[in-house]
Amino acid sequence: MHVRYPALLLLLCCAWPAVATAGIPYAGNSTVPYRILACPAGDVRFEVVVRDIANRPVVGSYVVLNFSTCPSVVFCDDCCPGLTFDRQARTVTAVSDVNGVATFPLKMGGLCPTGYVVVRADGFLLGNWSIGISPDRDGNLLVNATDATMVHDLIGTSDLSADLDGDGAVTEADVSWLTGLHGGHSCAGVVSARGSTWGSIKLLYR
Repeated sequence: MHVRYPALLLLLCCAWPAVATAGIPYAGNSTVPYRILACPAGDVRFEVVVRDIANRPVVGSYVVLNFSTCPSVVFCDDCCPGLTFDRQARTVTAVSDVNGVATFPLKMGGLCPTGYVVVRADGFLLGNWSIGISPDRDGNLLVNATDATMVHDLIGTSDLSADLDGDGAVTEADVSWLTGLHGGHSCAGVVSARGSTWGSIKLLYR
């Protein structure tokens, strides 16, 4: 009996770290895209995959995006359907599904060129990620000709905020992405006008 007890104690001690970390979000195995792309219409989904130290999905994890260092980011009134939105704290919370995936259909515009979105899961830091990317560049919650012109002016650069298709460079394809997929998109209640200038911009940048 005296021989077995130390062996049992040693076994429990060795197993304790694995038990203690099971189901706890681990940044090294979790996935947070390097950019957060959002549109006022909410038709772009940002996804965070939460996994533990054993690389297993963490189900029911509360994933929080904190935009407190991004004052130029503007939220729609119906910003985050199905999510928890704290306008004062500038946080959005989603719960991970059976695959550990937390999905954010964010309805917002504007850029975050210098600040960072802090991403946490159950309080554990997964990363600090710049948002910086939106087809609504001026933050008026309407994607229009002004936004297209702003992207067009950055063609030939590697400005991440204008690299809408994520290929590493700003090209005509990014302008086409904006005008073709998101042109005229807006928050509910924001007038989406397509005047003659917008039509000319579309034809020019196709």
